[in-house]
Amino acid sequence: ANKECYAIKMLKKSEVVRLQQVEHMLSEKNILKVLSAEPHPFIVNLAATFQDPRYLFMVLEYIVGGEFFTHLRKAGRFDNSTAKFYAAHVVLIFEFLHSKDFIYRDLK
Repeated sequence: ANKECYAIKMLKKSEVVRLQQVEHMLSEKNILKVLSAEPHPFIVNLAATFQDPRYLFMVLEYIVGGEFFTHLRKAGRFDNSTAKFYAAHVVLIFEFLHSKDFIYRDLK
């Protein structure tokens, strides 16, 4: 047995439908599937998907430390050098996405 850790994103089907997110979830799954074929160090990889009668499951690469937004919320704001560091990473992610013909349109 390997000792790799994964995170599981669990979504209640009824909530996905109620929030009219079916198309969004299918798109997210398909995009992550394409991107995971050629992994990028700054994008979480999708290992597998499955479902049961009530839930959708996405098995994702486990990232130690959690989501970037969690760190930003905790810090409140980053100093200038830290902000530049993360901004450079975002640019590299966009460059990679564009090379795969994806455009990210939800940057906040």
